[in-house]
Amino acid sequence: TTWLAENGSKDGIISTESGLQYQVISSGKGNKPTSTDQVTVHYHGTLTDGTIFDSSIDRGEPATFALNRVIEGWQQTLQEMPVGSKWKVYIPENLGYGITGVIKDAKNEEYIIPPSSTLIFPAIILLTLSGTFSIKVWSNSNDFSYPLLSNNIISEQFSYFLYLRISSLVST
Repeated sequence: TTWLAENGSKDGIISTESGLQYQVISSGKGNKPTSTDQVTVHYHGTLTDGTIFDSSIDRGEPATFALNRVIEGWQQTLQEMPVGSKWKVYIPENLGYGITGVIKDAKNEEYIIPPSSTLIFPAIILLTLSGTFSIKVWSNSNDFSYPLLSNNIISEQFSYFLYLRISSLVST
């Protein structure tokens, strides 16, 4: 689209062969998730006109999902983001919801995401949970002085969230 072509010419925007674009706001030092990992991210999803269609930030709770169960644009992005990174991602329609969009009310043809929409996600990858449950955590500071388990790190602000998450994994 014209919007993506203009966006791709801006300083700091990286374009991939698939058409995905992103800007690295900050780089994490954790591992990159694989397609079979569970990931926990904080994001704010908007359309190019600024309309918010989904936001874990507004809900006040990061989202956790299987990486291989989301749109292709998220899969490509998150597999390239080391845990702890914050990127602004621009997902073209072919890697998002395509020509079908996402319907809110079929009777009135109201869309949450209109057909052929470019999606914008400022996203922070907080942690990954693989088969071995290795955990890495994002912090908005450089202070990683709170050890959780061997080879795992945690920041004070996320300690409560992770304690609950890990407890639920261990008890099942």
